[in-house]
Amino acid sequence: MTGWANSQSYRSPRGWKAIRKRILTRDAGICYICGLDGANEVDHILNVAAGGGHNDENLAAIHAHPCHALKTKQEARANKKTPPLPALPSTKRRKEAHPGLTAGN
Repeated sequence: MTGWANSQSYRSPRGWKAIRKRILTRDAGICYICGLDGANEVDHILNVAAGGGHNDENLAAIHAHPCHALKTKQEARANKKTPPLPALPSTKRRKEAHPGLTAGN
């Protein structure tokens, strides 16, 4: 596996295989993002990091690509908590005479 499913911070809930099968059957394989059939994954509509649970009302069938990949990318951008860098103060150097133009040469 790759991506979030392989990360150390996410653990599937107990009985996930049965939950996944039940949701895919319930939704008849129709992706809730694009409305086309062939959905092969189950998604948390409101992601777990944002407070979504593993209850059936928060789970829906979704295509792995591109639907789930794009949704996950959008959520990651929205959840990014890194504040913008502060602007550096403007510091101007004082003017110095060019070394080739100094009077001592």
